[in-house]
Amino acid sequence: MIFVFGPCEVLIPLLIFPAAEHNTFGVAAVSIIFGLATILTMLAIVYLGYKGTSVIKFKKGEKLWHLVAGLIILTAGLGMQFMGW
Repeated sequence: MIFVFGPCEVLIPLLIFPAAEHNTFGVAAVSIIFGLATILTMLAIVYLGYKGTSVIKFKKGEKLWHLVAGLIILTAGLGMQFMGW
């Protein structure tokens, strides 16, 4: 699953080819383009998530969001600690 979901595994062969040819410009260009694409993709996903959740109004349960977020973080931490996630 790491190879499927990890964005950096795609970068390795793209960097090996210019590095094998001693092409510093190629390595720099691939790194910069990949970095910019990664940052822009993360910003777009966060923006779309923010816009999507701002459409839904949660007036009744709004005061419980901190509790829900804390429980999610606690569950993830316990899963990593005891289940090896």
